[in-house]
Amino acid sequence: MKKLFILMVYLVASGFAVEMIPAYIPASAIHKEVLLATMEIKAECVYTGITDYPPWLEHGRDAPWGTDVRIDDAFDVDDVLTSMAEDALGRIYVCYETAWSTSPVRYGWGLATSVDNGQTWDNRVYRIADTDYNLRYPEIAITDDGKIWIWGSFSKYNQPNAVTNAPGFMRSNIGGYNDPDNLAGVIYFGSLPNFTYPEVVTWGNGNQFVIAQYLDDEAGTSSDQIFCLFSHDSTAYYGLSFTPSGGDPEKASISVDVVGNDTILIHGIEYYDAAGSDWDVVCYLDTLNGSGGLYGWGTGNTNDDRYPSVFASQGYAYIAYQADVGGEHDIMFSSSTDYGENWSAIDDLTNDVADETYPRLYGYSTTIGCAYNYAQSDV
Repeated sequence: MKKLFILMVYLVASGFAVEMIPAYIPASAIHKEVLLATMEIKAECVYTGITDYPPWLEHGRDAPWGTDVRIDDAFDVDDVLTSMAEDALGRIYVCYETAWSTSPVRYGWGLATSVDNGQTWDNRVYRIADTDYNLRYPEIAITDDGKIWIWGSFSKYNQPNAVTNAPGFMRSNIGGYNDPDNLAGVIYFGSLPNFTYPEVVTWGNGNQFVIAQYLDDEAGTSSDQIFCLFSHDSTAYYGLSFTPSGGDPEKASISVDVVGNDTILIHGIEYYDAAGSDWDVVCYLDTLNGSGGLYGWGTGNTNDDRYPSVFASQGYAYIAYQADVGGEHDIMFSSSTDYGENWSAIDDLTNDVADETYPRLYGYSTTIGCAYNYAQSDV
């Protein structure tokens, strides 16, 4: 049986013998600039009606969490890369990547929503209905008052000014908050190619903070970096980029918290340590209003540490990641009670003989939930 486990943690740590090595990136190694070259293209919304039965009852399935939940989309082909959010009215959103053309393969951003806690779902796919265009890697976040953001990668082919995987987004139209059918066209940054695997977070209302963190993928070269796009007013967009010391980054996670005039980010990043021939995880504290340098800690063992997930709320910060422990995979966890300034010893949350992989964190203040795959099964 396929299982997704969810573990609740209440800031109780026992400690685990994993070394935390100090990590630092000086301000001189971080590149910041104002990004002015935004462009917009119209996208259409393909609406496919309502699934009027609980999706988990399909094919005789039991009530949720024991088995998979299925949400049908418009095109009935492979869907991947899901993310979830909830708006100010309590509507649940599932955002995912879906292929709307198979020859050539072209993708759109799927968006399924439910107003009755998952009993029924209405389904739509946002796409650019021309095979010269592609929308990939969607991630959704919603502000406190219901402004919907979907960030992903935008491509256009076979024409002048072609671009591959530029960062781009859709957002709620003014007056259209809490409405999944009222998103504006795709705005993208055409001068920034090869941006993949975003994660987006917001803080406050629709006129406040949004940040999307990407992998700037330069085909495995030493110029691979983490790139963040952020805005305080949804009008001017800024960039921040850096490379973890030690090796090329890949998957990354980001959280945001605010205290006074300080916007505090926590970056959790995996990178390949060529010297040790293994993957390591680094956790950085980043204060956008501070000195500009990033500092924190990283893992220092010779086994693979991968797929970090970070979360922050009201001064508390958390990180979980997948670790190779004697040939098996466990979920490691650490927490901070001072906005990421200091961190607890690393705990092994799942110290058993089964494989636990791909953690994702979400919570509120002192209570955090960790979802992960159990025994190498699919979510």
